[in-house]
Amino acid sequence: MSSTLNLIHQSSLAGIPLLPLFRDALYGIAGITLILFFHGSAINYIMLRFDRLTNENLKVKQYNRVFFHFYATFFFIVLIHLVEIIIWTIYIIELSLVGDGIQTLLFVGSCYTTVGFVEDILPAGWKSLAFFISFS
Repeated sequence: MSSTLNLIHQSSLAGIPLLPLFRDALYGIAGITLILFFHGSAINYIMLRFDRLTNENLKVKQYNRVFFHFYATFFFIVLIHLVEIIIWTIYIIELSLVGDGIQTLLFVGSCYTTVGFVEDILPAGWKSLAFFISFS
């Protein structure tokens, strides 16, 4: 049994160690699944709210309120994305990968927006989590 584990631990694919890659992918898929469920639910709620409120306003010809709901919807979508950055930050901190919350928040925000203005602070073996953050 231990020889099998050693073989798995030592095996690699094109020079990439398989065990850290598998572990990283598993945690990345779990994180992105959490984010996508949150994102989908929140966007669906906002979309249905916008649709319901604007239909009510259009029936009574309150066009100025339709514009208000339109811009409020954009504001709430921005808030959803900010919350997703915070969720990823908490996720990384709870995995005990980085101890500094502010640095983690900046790193996640950098990955999430795909701007890349903060250097990678994840420990070795966890670097591909940045891909999952940017995919979300």
